[in-house]
Amino acid sequence: MATVVLDMGSGATCGNDYGIVDKMIEAAVDIDSGRHTVILKWQLFKQSTVPYVPSLRPEIFSYAYETAASFGHQTTASVFDPWSLEFLRRFDVP
Repeated sequence: MATVVLDMGSGATCGNDYGIVDKMIEAAVDIDSGRHTVILKWQLFKQSTVPYVPSLRPEIFSYAYETAASFGHQTTASVFDPWSLEFLRRFDVP
């Protein structure tokens, strides 16, 4: 089965809003044909690492991870600094 990785963005994309995260994940689920493995990929960084882009809050990533899992999808992230890598290592990611 082929894999599709959907880049979900950072805090700028979802506004660090649980409701927007829900809508984003539900939209991905709605278009999933079941013919591919779908991985949702977020961007993790400390605000000081990329000061001009809102960072994704850790609790929002955790929520997105659990929400995607409830639909059978995996979640991972691009990491931009040591903090992000250490945070991501707490999760079972592809």
